[in-house]
Amino acid sequence: MTGHEQRWQSADMPHLKVEYSGNLEPRIDFAALLRSAHEAAFDVGCFAPNSIRSRAVRRDVFVVGDGDPANAFVHVEIRIRPGRSAEQKHRLVRAVFEHIWGVLEPVHCNSPVGLTVEVQEIDIEFRLFRENFEEHADARASAKSNG
Repeated sequence: MTGHEQRWQSADMPHLKVEYSGNLEPRIDFAALLRSAHEAAFDVGCFAPNSIRSRAVRRDVFVVGDGDPANAFVHVEIRIRPGRSAEQKHRLVRAVFEHIWGVLEPVHCNSPVGLTVEVQEIDIEFRLFRENFEEHADARASAKSNG
């Protein structure tokens, strides 16, 4: 069992959603930014290897600050099950923020842009889910080692 596997709780399903203003897309590779944020969330060590679900959502209709069309934003929501300590949540939000800031900082130096990252706990009483990612990951790993 790896260190990551020892620290995560069963039935994890954290969601990482990156919303961004469309005026940033020509200057930022959001696929790479999303992959980096996804890996940063996993590297904190709070989640199962195949549990994190990440997505980026471009927003073409937005108003930021004084409404200048050059203004831009990146907003990240990380939704997690209850039970993590405040220290774990702080590590998570800092790790994701730092990874995204590393991509965003050069744009920030020349353009009006804001970044927010927040962690929210999911109300599991009113949530249902079913998934089989672990089974498929095991099958892929087995096929790789046999082939």
